[in-house]
Amino acid sequence: MSFRRKKISQKNEVSIRNKVETYRINRFRKALQVIPFYLNGEKYYKIDPSHRISFSTITISKEFPIPEDIGKRIEKLFSNNFEELCHINEVEVEDDTYLFIKPKPTCHHFVNYLAFGMEVQDDINFDIEIWYKKLPFVEIYHYQVESLRCGDIVQFMLNDKLVHSVLYIGNDLYINKHGRSSIYFQKIEGIKEKYESNSAHILRVKADCLLMDLTFRRNYELY
Repeated sequence: MSFRRKKISQKNEVSIRNKVETYRINRFRKALQVIPFYLNGEKYYKIDPSHRISFSTITISKEFPIPEDIGKRIEKLFSNNFEELCHINEVEVEDDTYLFIKPKPTCHHFVNYLAFGMEVQDDINFDIEIWYKKLPFVEIYHYQVESLRCGDIVQFMLNDKLVHSVLYIGNDLYINKHGRSSIYFQKIEGIKEKYESNSAHILRVKADCLLMDLTFRRNYELY
């Protein structure tokens, strides 16, 4: 699929028509079931910095009542590489010499940025027991579609191991980053087709912590 650069008007409206389409990255990789988005009438399948278009403002379709702070962070994804929005600290590796490795952001870093506003994070094991259950500003619920709210993080588990994190933006639609790769809008069926799981849960920011840029910490036990 090729993308054409074009001069963007001042309106810059992103519309999401919530229709699933098959997108094949290349002939060697399995096709994905994604929701395309339209930027000023032109269709795109992924938010990809290699096809970046620079502009000043974006409006996401009104049928998605996304919390204001999360909506602003999503809007930035259309004109910024995610690695420019969220810095992942270098990891020090000890051997005969000291090396610093620049890690790539994962799906967990992605939802932490969107839901919590964490613009600086470490490359750690984002395990539900080790890290997420110790967050003092979230509530954790068993995954049920009817209980979802815009801005909820949904995490998929396989045999109690965290395999993927996504953000719910309403109308049965999720935004997610595939590992260290591209960013897509998808429905739950397309996500489960890509990531095998046998359980899931919801993370929801507590009401008194909404609209806050929450600070990343490796350990919240002493919060």
